[in-house]
Amino acid sequence: MARLVLLSVAVHLVSPNLLGRWFVRGVSHAFRASAVRGGGIVAPPLPASLNLTVHEGVLTDGECGAIMDLASPHLTPSRVGRPPREEPGLRISLSCRLPRLPVPELWSAERKLAAACGLPAEVGEDLQVGAYPPGAYYGVHCDDRPGGRPGGGGRLATALAYLNDLDPSQASGGYTVFSGRAFDLQGEPDFLQGGDGRVRFLHRLCGEEGLAAARVEPRAGRVISWRNFAPCAPGTGDTGIDRSYKFVPESAHGAGPVVAVAAQGGSTTLERSATKYVVQQWFGMGKEINVSRHPRLIAHLGLGAADSFGVDPMADLGSPYGTPAATATSLAGCPRKITSVPSLIPNIGATRIRGIGACIHAHGQPNSAPGAEGVAAALWFRLGETGFTEGNSGEQRLFRIGPHELCVGAGGSFVWHVGGGSARTPAGLQPGTWYHVALVVRPPVEKDAEPTRARTLQAELYLSVPGRPPQNPVQMEISLSSAPEGVEGVSVGGCQHGSERMVDLTVTDFYAVDANFAGNGHTFAFAVMLYDPTQGF
Repeated sequence: MARLVLLSVAVHLVSPNLLGRWFVRGVSHAFRASAVRGGGIVAPPLPASLNLTVHEGVLTDGECGAIMDLASPHLTPSRVGRPPREEPGLRISLSCRLPRLPVPELWSAERKLAAACGLPAEVGEDLQVGAYPPGAYYGVHCDDRPGGRPGGGGRLATALAYLNDLDPSQASGGYTVFSGRAFDLQGEPDFLQGGDGRVRFLHRLCGEEGLAAARVEPRAGRVISWRNFAPCAPGTGDTGIDRSYKFVPESAHGAGPVVAVAAQGGSTTLERSATKYVVQQWFGMGKEINVSRHPRLIAHLGLGAADSFGVDPMADLGSPYGTPAATATSLAGCPRKITSVPSLIPNIGATRIRGIGACIHAHGQPNSAPGAEGVAAALWFRLGETGFTEGNSGEQRLFRIGPHELCVGAGGSFVWHVGGGSARTPAGLQPGTWYHVALVVRPPVEKDAEPTRARTLQAELYLSVPGRPPQNPVQMEISLSSAPEGVEGVSVGGCQHGSERMVDLTVTDFYAVDANFAGNGHTFAFAVMLYDPTQGF
């Protein structure tokens, strides 16, 4: 396995009137260099708040190859902004997102990227793969903006890994460039504005006759990391729960164009080595936990999302490296169908569960259900017409986590069951519509110290529809005379209490976590909410 090394790496500092390349060596951990050139040009110092660091030889060839192989069939023209859109005046490249998949190389790469940033893996977003064929580029931009995300979050740090070397006989360039200065186009607040100017600035940073800049050359396995926000005194920053982080405008950077070399022998075919491949991961602040990477994950069923990448859709990613696998069941003697179908997520599949009592079950990791710390689960789902036909009585279960069951009852209402008790709330759910639901169960409230342990269980129900702001949570409560029986594992689909009912349910990823997310249900669903194509990345 490759060893994480903070390398004293050669960074090209480019200035006007300079013949050849100027190398600054011996810069360990992070770059703090400046240099004087002919004509009085000063290469910009890189501020300590940026913490730009190069780590050499981090990813192995196997990890780089696995990421490229997984991503290649899913690469599409890159989009930027919210809502996402193609902006050729700012960026020309191909990209795709890699969800959590049962692929060991993916898991080890994620751990290394988190280590490079010095941050826990659970605050990392899904991996984003980019491909830059000859002529591709990304103008000068920042990975976040002043103020970060609504609610006090933001992309605290970025880790970017190069997945291959460019064959010098086919292509050159592709540097990642930092000017060491804030980039501002007449004070425009939108980082997408002025795309043409950002690309012109990029070319000046990349050219020998242009502005002074730090350039990092693509090299397979190399990782660079930097900060988009820096800590500051509480109340003086522009994001964070207590405004304790301040935007770093010097985080402006760009992807220099990949330049094709004329093909030899009349051939015009360019191999993979003529395209720069990168994978990057953004890391949020402490409250922005990515559920699929949470250290107390009970179960994560990738289902259709995994199937669309050609890996085991029944793997439980709550287990190390996606094992063991979940199982599909139905009532004895009843046929069931588990199929992959298109979902609301572009280029990502979903799983349709059909049959009498059909469900998917995973043992998951041990949980303290109902637990002293609380439990939570989340799911994208779509109800089929079959479940609403006349005479199809009973409740359609969406999921079970331990003894807790969340079902859809009469009139499209949500029903929460646990330990013989239940609570219902109207929702008006309709067949054929995609919804996202998160159930967050608070730690139990003990009513007395008797052995019966009478208790009250409280939960928050979060409902979202793609393209609309999340609704305020619904508060639910169940009073029990004693603690519910412990039930291990999780299920998706099926029927409440095993009733004989036709199930027709389409789902994407399912997450269950043994942790108290009370009051943070939408944060809990952060990883899932990224799937909404109207929100962007």
